[in-house]
Amino acid sequence: MLIYYMEEVVSKWGICSGLGLFIVANVSHQIITGLINWMPGNSGLAAGVIPRWVQIAQQVEPYEISKNGLVFLFEHHVIALITTVALFFLVVYLMCARIELKIPGYLRWRWRGSRGRVRFPIKFAHFSYAIVVPLVFLNFGRVLQASIQGLGRLLYSHGITLFGSYDEYGTVTSGLMYYLDPVYSPWDWFPPLLHSAYSNIAGWQIAVRVATDMSIMVIGAMIIALLWLKLTPGLETRDVRAMVRDSGLPIYDHNRDLKAIKRAVDRYTTRIAMMGCGVLGALLVIANMFGTLGSVSVLYLFLSVIVIYGIYEEITSERG
Repeated sequence: MLIYYMEEVVSKWGICSGLGLFIVANVSHQIITGLINWMPGNSGLAAGVIPRWVQIAQQVEPYEISKNGLVFLFEHHVIALITTVALFFLVVYLMCARIELKIPGYLRWRWRGSRGRVRFPIKFAHFSYAIVVPLVFLNFGRVLQASIQGLGRLLYSHGITLFGSYDEYGTVTSGLMYYLDPVYSPWDWFPPLLHSAYSNIAGWQIAVRVATDMSIMVIGAMIIALLWLKLTPGLETRDVRAMVRDSGLPIYDHNRDLKAIKRAVDRYTTRIAMMGCGVLGALLVIANMFGTLGSVSVLYLFLSVIVIYGIYEEITSERG
């Protein structure tokens, strides 16, 4: 009840939404823990990247690092650190990117007797709600994939190996279920790491599994985005229509009400949302493949960056 009350207070009188701030706080805690945690992990070294590499610099010879290469960097979370930083800046770049809406021929502008299409630049961040919400629903797709694996384990425990085989730890090793199993970490696809535990899996099987997971996430994200836009009122697109109406562009042939501009804006909203969801769905799979700092959820990392950027935009607009 206390958390619910704080969320209501922040949403009503604060900046951004309380739920968004809670997500940011949780993700920040995981990232900071993964960065500076000095408690020993399973390998005996510190769990945090910074204290771990201080210990490595004291204990490990440089030639051992160069000898193991990427395997050493994956095992000691350097790739995860690079992936987390790259995702942060990439999502910020997407939020700052501008998309040029071209008003169709029935809404034209006149300048010195000539006619042409109105070009209205708008930030990609204005469609963030129509992109993030489908990604949240896509998280249930991961739950569905996990449920399918649970069904496969149940069948395998009853002697039915038609859909796949599992080891004593419950990890699928062959069959259809192997290709439907999501990729969660480098140990699921990077051959030197994967073959250290499962040497009988061929390279083409790994490639098919990654391609299947990528296809499911990208296509699923685009379909959910389409359904979301068709089944919801589209509050953000209303804001975009109002921005076009109040922009001062010399539009004629129609009055400046939202109905006249609705047909122009809605043509691009679906494409932008589907494209954005497809890109973020692909990034979600790629980030899972390389790992993130503190094993933070990639989906919540996306949400946190978008919330932080929204707070920055709101503060900037208040000061301006």
